Amino acid sequence: MNQRPGESLGSPTQQARPIPRDPDGGVERGDEGIGAANESADGAMQQAGQIAEQGKERVAQAAEMGEERAADGMERAADMVRDRADAMPVGSGMAVKAADGMERSALYLRERDTSQMWGDVEQYVRDHPVMGIAGSVAAGFLVGRMLR
Repeated sequence: MNQRPGESLGSPTQQARPIPRDPDGGVERGDEGIGAANESADGAMQQAGQIAEQGKERVAQAAEMGEERAADGMERAADMVRDRADAMPVGSGMAVKAADGMERSALYLRERDTSQMWGDVEQYVRDHPVMGIAGSVAAGFLVGRMLR
């Protein structure tokens, strides 16, 4: 179909009809549809909030369990190092210091929750930015190697 400039498409009955608008300039919709949509959106938001809260609780529980396991492992390792240090003729002092450090780390894990540890990490990075960057690079390298 050839159209000439200035000529409208189709017959006047086939042309698009104007969309009814409300006084504010928006498209008119039924109040019932808007109410149902708002209720549905509110319900979805509440459900999403509940799911997010449950997710936070599960993550916190998993973090606490991980902290406990790590602390237990460090204490067992410290005990093994102390046992071996007694049998070592040379270097037993260094082994005992290492075992002391492991026990302090285990105590730190037991005494603090995840948010307190995160705050400690943030403070350390503020106080030692170069070490924070070096730690981030090392962690990124290790994660990259594990994902290969």
